[in-house]
Amino acid sequence: MNKGLLYALLAALAWGITPMLEKTALKKIEPLQAVFLRSLAITTALWLTFCFKHSYRKIFAADHVSVVLIIAGGLLAGLLGQLFYFTALKSWDPSRVVTIAGSYPLIAFILSVLLLGEQITIYKLAGVLLIVGGILLLRI
Repeated sequence: MNKGLLYALLAALAWGITPMLEKTALKKIEPLQAVFLRSLAITTALWLTFCFKHSYRKIFAADHVSVVLIIAGGLLAGLLGQLFYFTALKSWDPSRVVTIAGSYPLIAFILSVLLLGEQITIYKLAGVLLIVGGILLLRI
């Protein structure tokens, strides 16, 4: 099996299981607390991993523009996106929240065409139509 495919499937499995855990937890905890606890757990695990692998030295060698862009992405997706996601998940069906929130490839496609000059292909357009169709079906 292709290594990329294997990791993509493992990511899908992890991301498919996680909303069930989070929906259950959000019955007794607020979204901001959930984002904090999740981020704390991730940060702790990353610090331990970096310390054991001695990878922390590489962080300080990264170029400044890349650092700023990664931090901005983390704040946008990791903080705001998670907060919005948990707030939606607390009050709505996980299957609907995940599908709507998971439509980010549509937004990424549109922005990559507009801002990065990515080429539009028939396969990409078909994917966009499937995403939009899935969102419309779940709204029913």
